[in-house]
Amino acid sequence: MLLPGANVERAAEVVGRLRVALAQAHLLSGTPVFTASFGISDSTMTRERETLIRLADEALYRSKQAGRDCCTVGDAQLIGPAVARRER
Repeated sequence: MLLPGANVERAAEVVGRLRVALAQAHLLSGTPVFTASFGISDSTMTRERETLIRLADEALYRSKQAGRDCCTVGDAQLIGPAVARRER
């Protein structure tokens, strides 16, 4: 999901509301239980589109490892120094 103009804090708010809405919809419809995990990055972290996607992807996997049904902000230090060198 792309949120033009949103920073990490705003994206986390949107994702939080989405998670609540999905949980409420599940209760009302009786669908099978599911979780929604998210990884968040924003353009202040990098100017490179591929790295921005990689940051969000890495954060998504950390959300899943943390027990799912949460959102995590990407951390450039976790994707390695080779990526940082390419951005300079």
